[in-house]
Amino acid sequence: MALKSFRDIVHELKMKRDKKLPNLKTPVKGPKGTSRFSRFKSASKSTTSSASLGTKNALSAGTEYPTEESVDEATWPDEMPNEDVDVDEALNMQQRMKRSRLMKRMKTRIAIGRKRASRKMANKKTLEKRSMRQARNELAKKLTRGIPKSELTFARKKEIEKRLEKPALQQRIKRLAKRKFKDVRKKEVQRKKG
Repeated sequence: MALKSFRDIVHELKMKRDKKLPNLKTPVKGPKGTSRFSRFKSASKSTTSSASLGTKNALSAGTEYPTEESVDEATWPDEMPNEDVDVDEALNMQQRMKRSRLMKRMKTRIAIGRKRASRKMANKKTLEKRSMRQARNELAKKLTRGIPKSELTFARKKEIEKRLEKPALQQRIKRLAKRKFKDVRKKEVQRKKG
């Protein structure tokens, strides 16, 4: 197989004009003809579909690409924070601020996703997640004696999150969620009926 020349490689790329220097063109990420949305969509679907065009050649040359098992789906998009996050412990002040900035940056993307999801009927997994969240919030409200979460200090929130992570409370949350599931499903069916 013959190597591609620099000119051929440049012609394959989609180019965009630089804002400050209009005569200069810089390459846009991804192959020619793909929009930013479709690149993100394909990247978030799976690692195999988002691999570059020369994947087979690269694999034969000995380059290793991550497999679907080795990539954690929750942290796959580039924007998701993968450092500073401990699953066992509650978020500290810095992590909260970082998460806050991330959510502000992604708010339009989240809004689009929410709008799309509202057109469909939620599946069992989503409904279970909703009932778990409701049960968790209900228990948190009992622990704070009715004070809304938005009015609590960071330290108090952290303390409550730690208490909610205890195994005894986790079982209680699961029991509550199981009880709430039918109500959540009923509410979803009602919403879809209009």
